[in-house]
Amino acid sequence: MGVNESLALVMLVGFAVDYVLHLGTDFMHSPAVTREDKMRQSYREMGVSILSGSITTIGCGVWLLFA
Repeated sequence: MGVNESLALVMLVGFAVDYVLHLGTDFMHSPAVTREDKMRQSYREMGVSILSGSITTIGCGVWLLFA
C-alpha cells in the first residue's frame, strides 16, 4: 500500500467513526418521537461538529502528505 492509500484509509476511518458516533449519540438522546424528527435534530445539532471534524481530518491529511 502506498502513501496516498494509507492517508485515504486513515481519513475514511476518521470520517466514518466521527459521523456515526456523533449522529448515533444525538439520535438516541433526542426527545423527539418520530425517527424523521430525531434525524433532523441530529443533523441540526451535530452537523457543525461533523463538518469541523472533517475539515481538521483533511487538514491533517494534507500535512501528512508532505511528510
